Amino acid sequence: MHERKRECNQGSESMAAVLICDNEARLRAVLKLYAQLEGHEVTEAENGLEAVEACKVNSFDIIIIDVAIPGYDGFSAVEEIRKTSNVPIIILTVRDTEYDKKRGFELGIADYIVKPFSSKEIMLRISTILKRTDSSLA
Repeated sequence: MHERKRECNQGSESMAAVLICDNEARLRAVLKLYAQLEGHEVTEAENGLEAVEACKVNSFDIIIIDVAIPGYDGFSAVEEIRKTSNVPIIILTVRDTEYDKKRGFELGIADYIVKPFSSKEIMLRISTILKRTDSSLA
């Protein structure tokens, strides 16, 4: 994990760099809004290839990614990202089979959330994961 701390516009709170990858623009917009309200910087990707490319040029503190996305599916994107980064990843998907959950955790994800979901719950999970991985970003 990289060492960095960003200052929030509201004062001394730290921000995290968040990548949100989902092919549904409306869902990305909702998650982006909630994350920004928490003081985080957000980058969006609408498919797995964009997510992988974004990780090559940016350093993220946490990634939220759907499984059923165009290009690389979410699992393939996680495999590619894992080649160069141990960034915490949350899978957010409608796929709730035990096989899919097992596959995600075997790839080293931090959490697996099944849609539908509560945006507030996702923000709490992000905060908890960030506290575990880098206390300056929680």
